[in-house]
Amino acid sequence: MADNTTPPKPETREISGVGGDDRFSGYVEELAQPSDPILRMIGADVAAYEKVQRDEQVQTTLQQRRRAVTSLDWSVEPGGDAAIDKAAAEDLKEQLDAISWDRTTDKMLWGVFYGYAVAELLYEIDGSRVRISDIKVRDRKRFRFGRDRSLRLLSRDHPNGIVMPERKFWTFTAGGDNDDDIYGRGLAHWLYWPVYLKRNGVKFWAIVLEKFGQPTTVGKYHAGATPEDRKKLLEAIRAAATDVGIIIPQGMEIDFLEAQRRAGGDHYEFARYMDAAITKVVLSQTMTTEDGSSLSQAQVHMDVRNDVVESDADLVCESFNAGPARWLSEWNFPGAEAPRVWRLTGDPEDLNTVAERDKKLHEMGYQSTPERIAETYGPGYERINTPAAAGGPAASIVPEAAFAEGEDGRDTADDLADQLETVAAPAMDDMIDQVRVLFSEAADLQDLSDRLVELYPDIDDARLAEAIRDGLLTGNLSGRAELNDG
Repeated sequence: MADNTTPPKPETREISGVGGDDRFSGYVEELAQPSDPILRMIGADVAAYEKVQRDEQVQTTLQQRRRAVTSLDWSVEPGGDAAIDKAAAEDLKEQLDAISWDRTTDKMLWGVFYGYAVAELLYEIDGSRVRISDIKVRDRKRFRFGRDRSLRLLSRDHPNGIVMPERKFWTFTAGGDNDDDIYGRGLAHWLYWPVYLKRNGVKFWAIVLEKFGQPTTVGKYHAGATPEDRKKLLEAIRAAATDVGIIIPQGMEIDFLEAQRRAGGDHYEFARYMDAAITKVVLSQTMTTEDGSSLSQAQVHMDVRNDVVESDADLVCESFNAGPARWLSEWNFPGAEAPRVWRLTGDPEDLNTVAERDKKLHEMGYQSTPERIAETYGPGYERINTPAAAGGPAASIVPEAAFAEGEDGRDTADDLADQLETVAAPAMDDMIDQVRVLFSEAADLQDLSDRLVELYPDIDDARLAEAIRDGLLTGNLSGRAELNDG
């Protein structure tokens, strides 16, 4: 029997958010405190992580990660197909070009290291439009979040911070395993101990190097030596470390004790291990900075690195799209779908392969739709309507009318065969030229026959095979099209 009881309506209020009487909230008065256990342990704020970034391995890997993002091309996509949507996108791209979007992105990416980033938007009024004159990425340690998640600027006179106005600051958080951690959990949290251990290990390494580089000086005094005699011997030992020659009283001796190296004291390997740990934290792999063992492993590591780069690019772009991009659209183009800024993270090699295939299909009489061009290569392309110059690359393209059966009895297959012959001609000519050379060099028919047998394995038929493959593909597509039209 069916149960016709109407289920109760869902609870729409947020009832488990951090704040209020929650004993795990980490709030002191009105300010949220970082939940990072390392910062709590050392009794410091996020500024303590500035020491971590001074490590040369941290700096190198972070620089590689940030520049991998800023080296990517970027575009602004309209939020919709309406004219006002496209106008909003063009206006935003013009503004980002004027303020150097790459520079801003590079500074905001430090939020991945610290856990959060704060940038102030400087506006100017241009007629009826609001424009961004600059974006200033601020020092995050000057800001805190309130229990209501409002951004607050700390000052000497306002220990709980001054609430910043809405739509004035662009922020994002990175890392963290829950949404209650308003400050995020940056890479510095995981880099703290590797850098700390490495720094202290290198310090001991320097001591060991000094120990091995210079022997320990040992002074020996006779049984009846007075305190004054011992003092003189100690002064002589100190002088032995710097002076070329010294004198000591008769009956005293100075020897040099050579330090013996023991197993387990390889500080160099320890430092390398910590460097590798740092690299794994920042880049999620090691083979783009260290020597790898094989090409296949290096390719896997590069794929991992590319995933990290794409994630960083999306983090910056998504937070900007949800904030400043939407605000500008609502101010300047009411009713428009907000534009979106994206980094083009596709593999360039794959795009080159696709472009080469599209070019060959174009030469055989097929062209991509505008929708496919935008999907594959991104927005910003339009078809050139100017006719191709005589003899140019487009001269061999068969017009659409040529695919209909003409008065001379030719049909689509005849036209495709002619095109395949034209496309395959260069490859065929190369193969014929190789055989022609044998004819000119052979002493007789038997010699020619032997040379042809030797030449056969070395003939490069890849270009011809590629042309035939594309021809078969085109013929297949053409036949399917005719069946659908019929």
